[in-house]
Amino acid sequence: MVGTKRTIAVGLSFMMLILLLSACATADSNDTGQKNTEKSGQTADKASTSAKGGTTKAQSKDGANGKDVKRIGMLQVTDKEARIPTRLVQGRILVPLGELLQVIGYQMTISEDNKEIWIGGIDPLYKLTIGSNKAEREGETLLLSEAPVIEDEKVYLPESTLIDLFERDIRYMEDGTDLKLSALTDDDITMDNIEDGDAPEGPPFFGEDPDDPLKDSIMDVGPGKLNQAGSTNGGIRTLAAGLPNIDIAALIQTAMKYRGVPYLFGAGPYSKTRRFDCSSFTQYVFGKYGVRLNRVSRNQGTQGIFVGRANLQKGDLVFFSVPGRFKTDNVIGHVGIYIGGGNMIHTYGAGGVHVSSMNSGSWSKRYIRARRVAY
Repeated sequence: MVGTKRTIAVGLSFMMLILLLSACATADSNDTGQKNTEKSGQTADKASTSAKGGTTKAQSKDGANGKDVKRIGMLQVTDKEARIPTRLVQGRILVPLGELLQVIGYQMTISEDNKEIWIGGIDPLYKLTIGSNKAEREGETLLLSEAPVIEDEKVYLPESTLIDLFERDIRYMEDGTDLKLSALTDDDITMDNIEDGDAPEGPPFFGEDPDDPLKDSIMDVGPGKLNQAGSTNGGIRTLAAGLPNIDIAALIQTAMKYRGVPYLFGAGPYSKTRRFDCSSFTQYVFGKYGVRLNRVSRNQGTQGIFVGRANLQKGDLVFFSVPGRFKTDNVIGHVGIYIGGGNMIHTYGAGGVHVSSMNSGSWSKRYIRARRVAY
């Protein structure tokens, strides 16, 4: 019996040892798995510039700064609302800028030193500086409630700064641990499909001033050529107070020479980048004829005099909003030059500088106003 008891005792001890080792191994495995998951999540954050959303709810530690960080929720977008995951850092709610802009339909570019950020639809409307409360909106300086920050190589905006920057663009609220944006339009138009579709039935949305002396001077704006009928000085345009009188036909010919030049958001001077965005293109072309335009489309939309859409003249600037379900439709985000026949020359996207019919596609739904800056 003694031998039997000893055998049983040893057997039990051995089984207990096996179970203990197994439990330790499982704990180590879980520990390793959690670390690998966190590392994988951090790598994904670093790699993404416009995240699709995360799925973690784990409490982690910011190794660089030793701060408590909580990642919450995942990006969700429906026809009616969008929910953006926030990040809680030392009691501050931080909104990932990449995900926010993805929902709004804006884009951004960051300087090589990761200090300055430009944000906008087709041309830059906002300028931010990491770690600074000073920002620019449409060329004007404003002070933010808090400075933008970089966490894990991603840009975040403190929630308090959203109203400083985007008060005219979006409608949002805090909803638990998410930032919830409400849809402001119910259409599915994007800059990728804005030119799709034929002109709607009925009279054209855009019309020309019957008294424009250059009304019939441009006959063809097809690919590769610009044919003219008659003299480029086919009439004398009435001079409006404060507006320069220039050779509009020559200006349009100049603009047409740049068809095919690639588009670049926030493009620098053409002489260096060989690229345009929409407002740098209009600024460059009019600048060749002594007309000084502001750099941003929204600011160009305040220059010159108002023109009705049924009384356009060649050389007028035409302004549109940039499509996006979660931002307002009544804010300028794009500009082109009217060249006659219901057409404009402008730039965005893969096609670069090109001619579009404003009476086809969805341009009429995005139209805001026209301005005349020269005669």
